[in-house]
Amino acid sequence: MKNTLAAIVIYTLTSAAFAADPTKTVWNYDDTAVGKLPAGFNSESGKWAVARDGENRVVAQSAKSDDKVFNVLLATGTTARDVDLSVRLKAVAGELDRGGGLVWRARDKDNYYIARHNPLEDNLRLYKVEKGKRTMFKTADVKASPGWHTLRVTMKGSHIECYFDGKKYLEADDSTFPGAGMVGLWSKADAQSYFDDLIMMTDANVRDANDKNRDFDELSKQYIDEFPALHPVSATQLGDHRFDGEVDEVSDEQRRNEVAFCRKYLERLSQIPSNKLTRDRQVDAELLRQQLEATIWQI
Repeated sequence: MKNTLAAIVIYTLTSAAFAADPTKTVWNYDDTAVGKLPAGFNSESGKWAVARDGENRVVAQSAKSDDKVFNVLLATGTTARDVDLSVRLKAVAGELDRGGGLVWRARDKDNYYIARHNPLEDNLRLYKVEKGKRTMFKTADVKASPGWHTLRVTMKGSHIECYFDGKKYLEADDSTFPGAGMVGLWSKADAQSYFDDLIMMTDANVRDANDKNRDFDELSKQYIDEFPALHPVSATQLGDHRFDGEVDEVSDEQRRNEVAFCRKYLERLSQIPSNKLTRDRQVDAELLRQQLEATIWQI
């Protein structure tokens, strides 16, 4: 039984998505009533509220503002400097303008960085808004089909990169807003748009989470490499042929070695906080912990 469980754990570890996203803050709107603002957000300008898009709940900008108005929604409890920010965006309507974008390092509704996509103009642009005045840094031609798309920006220090549907289009450097600020959503004039799955990763979170995820990946690889020596029959069944022709040893020394092996990996697992791991890795770590504890109990 214990070898069967170990084999399941090894299969899970080897097939896990080790490149999953690190620790992140995700805002979606499934628990917010339609017509209400999501908790933690403030409508600085425009008309923002949760709406339905089929079975899904999204945050929508529905105002038909004048041409020079920037519709801004800020996550007032956020403060981030170096950031990786993304959102799913769907342009719904607009004659003067259409589409929308991401805001970061915002001091208030009149001072922030903004990256936006406009399907009327078929372009992606990067700006700063300082004292209410918008200044463009870079632009790229980006034609997109109707429907949902993903806009992403990263900023570290003064360096900014902008992505659309996973492809990088823009880079720039600017130090107008060097400090931390709020993140948020944006549209212009009468651009009526839907937004969903706003994701923020700060530099500190990314660095810390990446370290812990790498630690677990290394632990997993070492476990997979060392386990077959204790259980050559199971190793052969799993496709590891380094120990073909050998059989599992049954002796007091072997049992002591296996207990020591399990305790070693339990100790290493205890040094990796589960909340720093991706969801897939959290599941893998718990499966491995249970398997190691069960092996010790059975011995």
